[in-house]
Amino acid sequence: MELEIIRRNGDVIRFSIDSEDYEKIKGIEWHCADDGKGRLSIRSSGIGILSRFLLGVTDSNVFVGFVDGNSLNCRRSNLQIMTKQQLQAKRKMQKNTSGYRGVRKRREKWIALIYVNQREVYLGTFESREDAAKAYNRAASKYFGKFARLNRIKKEI
Repeated sequence: MELEIIRRNGDVIRFSIDSEDYEKIKGIEWHCADDGKGRLSIRSSGIGILSRFLLGVTDSNVFVGFVDGNSLNCRRSNLQIMTKQQLQAKRKMQKNTSGYRGVRKRREKWIALIYVNQREVYLGTFESREDAAKAYNRAASKYFGKFARLNRIKKEI
């Protein structure tokens, strides 16, 4: 089921829920909040974030993530309870010079790093950014499993 919120500036924001959740949320005034980094969330004063409300999550140490990465898709099949580390693993890549998650240039070579439990883990130094990206992918799969967001390695022409 798709619903709409009209923001103060007139923008229409569409979000999705399961039809069986409509009764639970109707009559509550929801609005769309922007965290300043381009991420939107559906919220209500006094209730909080829609995804947490739908799953009944009240513990601030428990996080709700979105399988497809779309915070406006609040269908239960798209919501998953996860740890802070798992949520961090799913974050989109920040802009960097290598074009790969967890890869940086150091002098004339490339290094691979990953953050596990908020600690930096050095994965090695590599001749190519692609090899460093592959090392990151192996480590991300090991540490984060199904929550890992892996690099898409560009093939050399």
